[in-house]
Amino acid sequence: MKVIDLLSSAVEQNASDIFLVPGMPFSYKLGSRIVCQNEEKLFPAQMETLITELYELAGNRSMEKVREHGDDDFSFALPGVSRFRSSVFRQRGSLAAVIRVVTFDLPDYETLHIPQNIIDIAQLTKGFVLVTGPAGSGKSTTLACIIDKINHTRNAHVITLEDPIEYLHRHKKSVVTQREIVTDTDSYVSGLRAALRQAPDVILVGEMRDYETIQIAMTAAETGHLVISTLHTVGAANTIDRIIDNFPPNQQQQIRMQISMVMQAVVSQQLIPTVDGGVYPAFEIMFFNNAIRNMIRESKTHQIDSVIATGQSEGMVSMDTISTLHTVGAANTIDRIIDNFPPNQQQQIRMQISMVMQAVVSQQLIPTVDGGVYPAFEIMFFNNAIRNMIRESKTHQIDSVIATGQSEGMVSMDTSLLNLYKKGMITKESAVIYSSNGELMAKKIERQG
Repeated sequence: MKVIDLLSSAVEQNASDIFLVPGMPFSYKLGSRIVCQNEEKLFPAQMETLITELYELAGNRSMEKVREHGDDDFSFALPGVSRFRSSVFRQRGSLAAVIRVVTFDLPDYETLHIPQNIIDIAQLTKGFVLVTGPAGSGKSTTLACIIDKINHTRNAHVITLEDPIEYLHRHKKSVVTQREIVTDTDSYVSGLRAALRQAPDVILVGEMRDYETIQIAMTAAETGHLVISTLHTVGAANTIDRIIDNFPPNQQQQIRMQISMVMQAVVSQQLIPTVDGGVYPAFEIMFFNNAIRNMIRESKTHQIDSVIATGQSEGMVSMDTISTLHTVGAANTIDRIIDNFPPNQQQQIRMQISMVMQAVVSQQLIPTVDGGVYPAFEIMFFNNAIRNMIRESKTHQIDSVIATGQSEGMVSMDTSLLNLYKKGMITKESAVIYSSNGELMAKKIERQG
């Protein structure tokens, strides 16, 4: 078994990651699941051979760093196969590796479901933008899409500092200079300082690792450059707090002032497992307006979430807005949205919902008699009666309007379930379990005979 064969097979299976860890078979991450490729466990001696082959593929890279320090990150390409980002490390005294598959072609943001208003960040000419999220959430891919957009639409000098380089950008309308930490420059700090002398228009910093990197990046943004980087945080407001907490207490007010002046946007993302075993991105998007800038200056970052939640007209989206979609029943969805806001704002939100909302579709996957699943839908289109009920805090009456609104295209969840039962697609037990009122559903089924 050669490491080149493992890499090629991973690409053929559309794996995102390859796991080479002693004590278990080699494994691929397919969608959201880690799948062992056989039953043969890898032993330390085999791992040593595979890791050595990996370093040979990376241009006979020296193994001195991993042997002395226990970690080494690098990237390499196999012609005609793919690019790979490798993280080699010691665990329990033996070598191991996790290898990310990176395609030669730059990703298409529409295929990856990245919203257009995130890609439009490429139109900014100055300021500081952060893309945040946990490890493996797709931050590098989002950054690559933004840089690619700049490269295709602007005449600019783009400098990237990465550890390691993942996606390769060819020169289009822009000149794109890509520098890898350790290989091309000692560190993010030294690379950033040098970048300021290289006539940059856009600087991409792979990661904000310490306060010195953050400080230089913000200085670069203050002097008229667009600086884009990442942090391992979830949530836009948490990101602001994380930046400030990197600095000593006596510098934090100054940093608040700098952030409030130079920051343009924070994008926070997570990959959510889907019902078919894949993943789908969820985004929180915060564009800086006067209200947010004032909250940062006045140490009121805890209020930022409410501004994001009501900032749809400015292109903002909160992560909680995504979670409100994970409700069953149209009326429950309205209540869930309203409950996300402080009590003193809820009547205003009721008014807004009653004016702008057009429809709510609620769906569940119901087990079928043949062992599969089939979707059941509740569909609510907003009419004057529903809008009035929301304004008057009478959402508990909405279900009755949906149940009698077939002529307007509405369908209740119970009606959908009953129809599936009548067609013989689901059992009585499933219809009762997934209905909003199990006792009433049972009676309806009994009346069917």
